[in-house]
Amino acid sequence: PFFAYVVTLTSHVPFDFGEPLPEDPAVDPKVARYLSSIRYADHAVGELVEGLRRSGLLDRTVLVVFGDHHALKRSEGLGAFLGLRPDAEAAWFEVEKRVPLLVRLPGGTSAGRRDALGGQIDLAPTLASLLGVDTSSAPFFGRDLLLGSAPFVAFPDGSALDGHDLTDELREERDGLSLVTSGVYRVVALRLLVSEAGPRVKAFHVVFVLSE
Repeated sequence: PFFAYVVTLTSHVPFDFGEPLPEDPAVDPKVARYLSSIRYADHAVGELVEGLRRSGLLDRTVLVVFGDHHALKRSEGLGAFLGLRPDAEAAWFEVEKRVPLLVRLPGGTSAGRRDALGGQIDLAPTLASLLGVDTSSAPFFGRDLLLGSAPFVAFPDGSALDGHDLTDELREERDGLSLVTSGVYRVVALRLLVSEAGPRVKAFHVVFVLSE
């Protein structure tokens, strides 16, 4: 068995990898450079997957692709690209707290989308469960996301989600009315996806490869 941990540095600043996208005056230059770098990294991950396939390892491997933080800091240019107002706190919260998680099991077993509230602290127990590792005596603070959402997710900035619905005030903010930033957001902080669809994702940071 082997374990491989790969960091895609090309998806980090200064975003100077890959072929530049056609100039578009409506797109902030930094956003355009980021998209070019992500396209480059996406292609590289695709080559990794195809290499595993050619070598016969893909269907003996648990492949995990995830991101550990949002890609770009909040800015006027990013907001314009995403169609977000500067004061749309609820929408920005989703953009800044949600990161991708894709899991491919051997043979594409159990392929499909699963929505679960969770954080990176839940990755280890989830992967251990997929690999059949007994974690009853392991000092994990997270939980197996295959059993459902975590009871809450804490973020480095002190904010947290506990899975409740949006408050009435936040619904009003989403409808373009008064802005209220307090309350509990009903959003998915981390998505658990088990898919055969391939490595085409918008943003990611790290690849795990575990094989028999």
